[in-house]
Amino acid sequence: MDQWSFTYSNERVAFINEQMKFQPFYVLYGLNWLRQVLLKKQRNPTQIREGNMADNPLEWIFARRSIRKFHSNPVEDEKIDLMLQAAMAAPSANNAKPWHFIVVKDRQTLNRLAEIHPYAKMCYEATLAIVVCADPAISKNYWQQDCSAATQNVLLVGTSLGLGTVWLGVHPRLERRALIKKLFSVPDDMEVLSIVAVGYPAEKKQSRTQFDSGRVHHEAW
Repeated sequence: MDQWSFTYSNERVAFINEQMKFQPFYVLYGLNWLRQVLLKKQRNPTQIREGNMADNPLEWIFARRSIRKFHSNPVEDEKIDLMLQAAMAAPSANNAKPWHFIVVKDRQTLNRLAEIHPYAKMCYEATLAIVVCADPAISKNYWQQDCSAATQNVLLVGTSLGLGTVWLGVHPRLERRALIKKLFSVPDDMEVLSIVAVGYPAEKKQSRTQFDSGRVHHEAW
């Protein structure tokens, strides 16, 4: 887009913003749609790959891949906060919110995590790990589902922010659970569901859906 077109689009967006202050809801809906169209035209197409959360969520849902190679750049606190906010926006049974999260940046601790978890070797390179824990007293029957939803939100928002992530399972493997709880001083009455290794990706993987119509059943099996 040339400079004149960009300026012209900005002027149109500003005009629409002004008009939206004085319109009933059904006109606001149409004006908001037009504003989003204009704003989308102004975006650099590479922003999707760089992790712009304003883009179509389907694009970064399909872009989420398990990343196991990372650069040494630390993950900014602002991005960590967004991932945690997303985690706590997950659905939970009766809105019980049984989750707790341990944010791990210390290099020695990350290295130790890579040693004790059989599939966490990427933590030698990852600059961040988020340990997803739960208080089963709050949600005895559903903490696994609740914390799984929270883990998925961390993965998706991490992808949208241009980060690489990978889900490391802990529950229900008792031997992993014991080692992880000891490493992070998790209280005896708490559980550990998963760990998400996070960092700036040093590998690229193509987006995919893995959709299989043979797994879809309508009305009944």
